[in-house]
Amino acid sequence: MDWDAIGAMGEVFGALAVVVSVIYLATQVRKQTEEARLTASRELADQLGNAIQTVTEDQAFAEIWLKGVRDYESLPEADRIRLAFLFQRFCRILEQHHRHTSRENLDVAYNQSVDNQYAEFLSLPGVQRWWELSKSHFEPEFRAKVDTLITSTQGYEYASTFKNNREEADNDI
Repeated sequence: MDWDAIGAMGEVFGALAVVVSVIYLATQVRKQTEEARLTASRELADQLGNAIQTVTEDQAFAEIWLKGVRDYESLPEADRIRLAFLFQRFCRILEQHHRHTSRENLDVAYNQSVDNQYAEFLSLPGVQRWWELSKSHFEPEFRAKVDTLITSTQGYEYASTFKNNREEADNDI
């Protein structure tokens, strides 16, 4: 074997090593991107869970919530401000969700389930009234998204956790 043949084999092995390295790096970047999506999804889920915990762990606040999602403006001023801050907290989390979604930084399955949950939240009459009064506090692109979600829920019968059978019977009358 002459030196030219050995040099050619070295170049082939070197090129193969570069290709294998690039494939390895691409695989690592893909895994890291997926992990970043899952991390962002987990963080938003934790924030949402903490906000929901505010309602679930305080009986008095749960009653304020139920009254407020039906008729926000009928609440006494102190209750209205407490609920307003919680609604704002929910919408700030949704705003972050929207930013991550627009950059494709969230897990797709999580993204869809959160969109469904927020659509229900935004279908509540008290939430819609609060949004009318408060939306100027949010950035324009996000306001447009929420307005679109609200419009898509017009005529939407909220039917899960906030409505009991007696309410459904009352609405049928």
